[in-house]
Amino acid sequence: MRAWSEACPRRLVVFFDEIDALRGQSMISVLRQLRAGFPARPDHAPWSVVLCGLRDVREYKTASGGDGARLGTASPFNVKVESLRLDTLTPAQVEELLVQHTAETGQPFEPEAIARVAELSGGHPWLVNALAREVVDKLKVQGGISAAHVDEAKQRWCSRGPPTSTPWCTS
Repeated sequence: MRAWSEACPRRLVVFFDEIDALRGQSMISVLRQLRAGFPARPDHAPWSVVLCGLRDVREYKTASGGDGARLGTASPFNVKVESLRLDTLTPAQVEELLVQHTAETGQPFEPEAIARVAELSGGHPWLVNALAREVVDKLKVQGGISAAHVDEAKQRWCSRGPPTSTPWCTS
């Protein structure tokens, strides 16, 4: 990232998607490198870094084996300025999202299917989209989408060995 920052004619912003897929020493190494590069910004390190994942950056220390009791500050790694969290969707918002699919494609989600997606996903936007994508793009359901289609999508998803943080595969 140093060479990239030095070569880039503009300030570099780096997004790490699914950063929380890293565990243990890998996560600690990335966070240490980010912290070490912070004082060298913007010429020798990224101006800004976005860590995208299911957990807040404050939880990474605990997930990496650190002492969770020492997370009293907003920035345990001195890299965090702000943490944004996309709230979980209410059942009505899950329905609204799936109705958008129907409006665009003409393919309806039956009310029971919408309720099942909301139940399985817990309203987490990423999980809502993952389940819907599995039904529409992978199962290639023609016509209306039923709760049985959603359950089949869940089973297919779980059989591929998803992350243990996916709640519907542990229940």
